[in-house]
Amino acid sequence: MFCDEDLAKYLKVVEVKLLKDLDVTVEYTDDCTNNYFYYEEGIIEIGSKQPLMIQLYSLLHEAGHAYLRDSKYFVQRKEGLKRYRRSYRVDVLREEIMAWENGYNLAADLGIPIDTKEWNKFRTSSLFKYIVWAYDPRNYKPPK
Repeated sequence: MFCDEDLAKYLKVVEVKLLKDLDVTVEYTDDCTNNYFYYEEGIIEIGSKQPLMIQLYSLLHEAGHAYLRDSKYFVQRKEGLKRYRRSYRVDVLREEIMAWENGYNLAADLGIPIDTKEWNKFRTSSLFKYIVWAYDPRNYKPPK
């Protein structure tokens, strides 16, 4: 559906928007197999070994976190909550779901077309890992 040139252009559009709106920078790295938003540092890290479409969807999701945490309406997880407490796990899952929705809406706002089938597949796979962890973190085995 998309060529690499288009995907690279869409990645740049999101990067520019994040820098302009939130002063958040995006770094692509070979040694990152996942994607992260470092709130305090204002950095989103994207694994560059992923296909470009997955990089774009990952960036949109992490941007969803950035805009969410910048919002005065978002109540962040309370610091000090233990990692295995149910309320903490539910709050993490809630934020993940909201970040996916924000990322999808950001794409629409920026005129970035989304392959809904691929987006839903990637989102579901990502969220399911959090659901498994939220249900029973002691028995959760992260993928290798």
